[in-house]
Amino acid sequence: MDLAEALEECMWTAIAAPPGPLVSGPSGDQVYRQGARALWLNTDKAIIGLFGGNLLEIGEFLFRMDNFLGMLAGEPKKVHRFLDRLVEHHLANLEKFLRNFGEYIDIILFGDDLGMQTGPLISPAMYREFFKPRHKLLWTRAKELAEAWTRWSSNGNLVRTWCSGAAAATPSRCTTSSPSFRRRT
Repeated sequence: MDLAEALEECMWTAIAAPPGPLVSGPSGDQVYRQGARALWLNTDKAIIGLFGGNLLEIGEFLFRMDNFLGMLAGEPKKVHRFLDRLVEHHLANLEKFLRNFGEYIDIILFGDDLGMQTGPLISPAMYREFFKPRHKLLWTRAKELAEAWTRWSSNGNLVRTWCSGAAAATPSRCTTSSPSFRRRT
């Protein structure tokens, strides 16, 4: 089974992430673009474009959490191949997303729950090996395609543990508080 088929069969990835079915169909991008433009014209607030780009979570969705965490430790070559294909998939979606809506987005939000309430699910070394270079690819490409901030959301209070790693990968803000964002002018 290829990645696209697996994503279609998984209940967590089968429905397009926001705005999902609201803009499905052949004219969906046009409807979404019109809505983004209308919002842009009628607010002075920063507009967040939720992209996702999840890596660890999708591995957990497709392989089961226990299996994928075990694969990170025991089958790193297999995980690298999977993550490379997943990043290609995300980059293609990012290109389309920002081509259609990038001019109306002030903040591009990436997410991947690499932690839980009590801390990280993986070690900082695993983050650096498997995820940091791929996050850097996604975030750097987003900055090339749109004049917007990039933000990363994750559970596990990873800011203190990994903020320097995330900040080094991208000019994103990496803080524990919510900075005040002003709309681009």
